[in-house]
Amino acid sequence: MITAADHRTITFTIGSAQYLAGGVTARATFAPFVDGSEPILPLFALAHALYVEPVAGAGETILQPQIGALDIRTQGSKTTVVIRGATALAYVKRVDTPTHVEFAFAGVASPLTGTHRVGAGVTATITTGGVVRNPSTIVAFDGPRGFTYDLAPAASPFELGLTVIDAPPGSAVAVNPPAAISPNLPATPPPPSAKDSYVSSRSAADVPNDLSFLYGLRQRVPLNGHGPRALVIAGHRVFVTSYFSDSLDVVDLSAAKPVAEAAALNPGHELTTLRRGEMYFNDAT
Repeated sequence: MITAADHRTITFTIGSAQYLAGGVTARATFAPFVDGSEPILPLFALAHALYVEPVAGAGETILQPQIGALDIRTQGSKTTVVIRGATALAYVKRVDTPTHVEFAFAGVASPLTGTHRVGAGVTATITTGGVVRNPSTIVAFDGPRGFTYDLAPAASPFELGLTVIDAPPGSAVAVNPPAAISPNLPATPPPPSAKDSYVSSRSAADVPNDLSFLYGLRQRVPLNGHGPRALVIAGHRVFVTSYFSDSLDVVDLSAAKPVAEAAALNPGHELTTLRRGEMYFNDAT
């Protein structure tokens, strides 16, 4: 018996290929057995019960985490939606308009693709993208103008909970269906409006590289060295070593405007032809 992160009980029985996952019966490819004193369970069946999908690759099998459950419960004009995944859910809110809200999840795929009804006139559409080793999923909510939602406290980092409140009767139905996910960006993406200028993703494949949620929280500090390789934080100071310049940068985070101060680790250091070529090869500027 195994308890999953979302509190479901997964039960295997020695000698039986049938197992229970949250009260739902499924069948494994072989029955669990005992080898000496060790119980042997069917790995793929256990992975599937834990919202992890074995995906065949080139000579390998990749255990891909999934958004495996969309729990929808309606009471009156309020609907509670809980999104559950195999791993801690990291997400970015890509779009938020009066009729359309999108949450993009990095590092997870989902077997729940398609449109699901959520309350009166509100739908949740799930689409996936990315690659096998780095999947991404978008959950988009569409409804009449006036529908609202609140993020609910999650019982675990493996969940995202929302409370969706129906729009007043007679509200206009949404006219903007969720955009389809394309594996390639358009040649010339439409310029974002002032309202959604923080959005940097244009497709689900962009999500793992989308750091727009750090807007207003991060501060870039230029370094003097070339090829930073290691970073250590001690108190309010940050120490960064650089490979190509053989130098150390020290940044005082307590300063109003942090500035990197350089210290040579090898005074008089000169780049060899080989190292200079490596530096140019790795230079993305």
